[in-house]
Parts: sequence; structure tokens; C-alpha cells
Amino acid sequence: MAAVLPTEPDLLIYAVGYEQRSAKMRDELSAKKNAAFVYRSEGVHSYDGNYRKFTQRGDIGLDTNCIDLEANLTHILRPGGANRAHVVIDVSCLNRSLIAQSFSTLLRLSELVGRITVTYTPGKFVPPTLYMMPAQYFGPAIPSMAANVGEPYRESCLVMGLGYEYGAALSAIEVIEPNSAFYFYPVGRAKDYEPAVRKANFNFDFGVGKYQVLPYNIEDPVSLHGVLRDIVDAFVDKATVSIVPFGPKIFSSVAVLMAIRHPRKVSFLRYSLASAEVARDTEADDYMSLYDILLAGE
Repeated sequence: MAAVLPTEPDLLIYAVGYEQRSAKMRDELSAKKNAAFVYRSEGVHSYDGNYRKFTQRGDIGLDTNCIDLEANLTHILRPGGANRAHVVIDVSCLNRSLIAQSFSTLLRLSELVGRITVTYTPGKFVPPTLYMMPAQYFGPAIPSMAANVGEPYRESCLVMGLGYEYGAALSAIEVIEPNSAFYFYPVGRAKDYEPAVRKANFNFDFGVGKYQVLPYNIEDPVSLHGVLRDIVDAFVDKATVSIVPFGPKIFSSVAVLMAIRHPRKVSFLRYSLASAEVARDTEADDYMSLYDILLAGE
């Protein structure tokens, strides 16, 4: 069944970035208020056009370092009338740190927010660069999503979403050295992605160790949530659980809920590459994925 956008939500949060698709949700969804995390990428790909539309529309700018994010969202959402607000957040072009900070902030604002709709638009396939680039950063997406250091002999469990960044997943595995691992690869409508993901991840051969490689449908985030929840709940009390979300941001958005569900027990990690050559002007595909989060009381 095709995903259907909600009608006139109270607030849309999106990104102004260098990808064409970063403007898609703002073009298609009519919200009462609109706010955007504005990256500074002047002259890169589609950024200037996206930024021009943002300023012409008079949308609210949000700092990409999330400075005063909670205060700003509180101001935007209040007064909200008798009902708590319906917020749509488009994660298509948000980085993992922004996803982590946005979700944790919105969930803290449950007296103002009653429903969150998460949307994701896949990009049309662009062949990846098949050479390994060094990591610029590998650590918690935000400080609060680092698990406490447990017993030195406690086992480790890795939950990873696979993308087509060549060799990045294997690099992360070598750092974490998990005792148990679950690797998820995306399945969408564009058939070029899966072979590219396989090639970038050495045909899913991650060497010795106990691991499973599992597909997930990017149009079915609810089922993905159920599988991730079952895995994390099974391991969280006996192992240090780390989540490394490569691949489509819909995986990141679902996986971050596991870290929020188990604070200081599950690490939600961000792996960013050092080279600007990974910047790609991605066109939006003609379908999307979405799901709802209902906050207590709704």
C-alpha cells in the first residue's frame, strides 16, 4: 500500500542541503509551520536553489549543531491550542547526529507533541565510489547515546545497517569486535542498490564470528522496528549493545528509538567519512516510507 502523507500537520521539520531530494517533502506537504536544519553548503550541487526556496517561503531556521533546539521547538509549538501538536520530521537528508538529537528532543516535549510522523524519500540510484575512505569520526551520535562502560568481560552485540560506503562496515566491525552481530541490508524498489551494497560489503562475508545478515524493506519500517526491538531486548541485559546505522536514514530513525528506549545501555554510533567526495546530488525517487510515533496520552 502506498504511503500517504498526513493532512496539514502542525509542523514539518526538514533539511536544507545539497541534495535535490532535501526539498521534496517541503514541496509536497502543506504544514501549518515549517522549520529546517540549514546546512551551510553554498555552491555545492542543489544547495543554492534549495536555500533560495527556504528563504522565499519564510521558513524557520534551526541550527545544525542543535543549539537551543528544545527552546526553539517549544517556542514554535506553543501556543498549540487544546490538542498536542502533530509533527512531521523528514529524515531523508538529516545526518545521524541530527536524527538522534531531534528524536530525543521531540520525545522530551510530550506535553506539547502528541504524534510524530517520520518520513523518508529514497534517492534515485547513483553508482557509489568503490574505494575506501578514512573515517573522520566514529563515536556516539550525541553524548547521551553512549552506553555506560560495563564489566570488562561483558560480551558485545553489534546491530548494523549496511550501506554502500566501501569497506566502512568492516572497519567498524574491526573496532567493535562483537561476539554477536546482526547486519541489516535494505531492499527497495530500485534493484541497483542491493548488488552495490553487497559489493561494498564484500558480498556480506564478514569473516569469522557469530553473525546474521538480514534484509529489511525500507517501505515497512514498522516490521523493522519489531525485529530490532526483539534483538536489542534479548541482548541488552547480558551484552554491551552498539548500533551503527549505515545505509538509508529510515534505518537510523528506527534504530535510534532503541537507544532512547534503553538509555545508557545501548550506544547509537555515527561513522562519518573524511572525504567530501562522498557528497552526491541525489534526486528523489517517486515513492516514500513513513511511520507514526504516538506519544503517551494519544
